[in-house]
Amino acid sequence: MSTDTQHVGRITPLIIGGLTLATLLIAFPFARDMAYNEIKLISLKKRMRAYQHPVDSQLVRELSLIGNLAPASNQCGFVVAQVRTTTRAPDDVRAFYAPVIIDSSGAEPPYQTVSLFMIPDEESSERIDISYSEISEQIIKEKLVGAGTYLFMISETGYPPNNDPRCH
Repeated sequence: MSTDTQHVGRITPLIIGGLTLATLLIAFPFARDMAYNEIKLISLKKRMRAYQHPVDSQLVRELSLIGNLAPASNQCGFVVAQVRTTTRAPDDVRAFYAPVIIDSSGAEPPYQTVSLFMIPDEESSERIDISYSEISEQIIKEKLVGAGTYLFMISETGYPPNNDPRCH
């Protein structure tokens, strides 16, 4: 074997090792922040499961997302929403959830919100479209709209985006 071949044989592992290390150093902040945000979402899902619902309420679908939910800035938000059905009148459903509804939009970030949207209601549908378009798109795509259908949702928004690309 010539010395040139031996020299190249020793350099190749160094180049591969260097490229691997560079890739890990570049990817680590993104992976770390994405994992951290996934843990926050899991925590929010656990909180959602702790809520009581009307006796006849049935879970149709649970939706969740991590993303930039602000209209004009980089920030990170977390949403867990349950599409549910009931035979109760909309006013009865609103009265049931009234004690747990929270709107912290006037407070300092992060904002914590517990919301109720009666899906067939046009005003509720517009509010979902404006604030949570990804959730609205999923509801429409899966045809989850119907009489007695509502969306019970908790969200935490206003966190810094860090290195999670979903939050930019």
